[in-house]
Amino acid sequence: MMIITHMSFALFIALLITNYINIPAINTPVGKYFLIVFTLLGSLVPDIDAADSIIGRKFKPISMFLRHRGFFHSIILMVILGILMFIITQNSYYTLAIMLGFVSHLVMDGLTRAGIPAFWPSKLRIRGRFRTRSLSDWLLFLVFGIMDLLYLFLIL
Repeated sequence: MMIITHMSFALFIALLITNYINIPAINTPVGKYFLIVFTLLGSLVPDIDAADSIIGRKFKPISMFLRHRGFFHSIILMVILGILMFIITQNSYYTLAIMLGFVSHLVMDGLTRAGIPAFWPSKLRIRGRFRTRSLSDWLLFLVFGIMDLLYLFLIL
């Protein structure tokens, strides 16, 4: 999926979480913004192994050694990242947000024909029918983008 599709879906998930799940630490305006920002950042992380992605451009050496949609698109990395995030921040809400973004990315890439190796190192891939940068990718972006805008302007 395109980065804008990933981010529009991650934003939609973050907006739902911040408004429909009662978590005292994020029920403040600042807490909601942090959850949204960290969820959006988490949605970028799996593409760190793609040299042409926004985050991959900052970490080029990773793409030189690892193939795209390999280890960085797996549940094992998500768990490792979650543990590291919690150790670094000592904050379960930031960790939750990063992991929400990461999961949203895996879900969306799991809908593509290339799929993801969710259970890496197993060769089994979760695959869907969508093609990246296709009409369906643009339609998913538009649907989630419109839902994000409606939610922001009508509900908040």
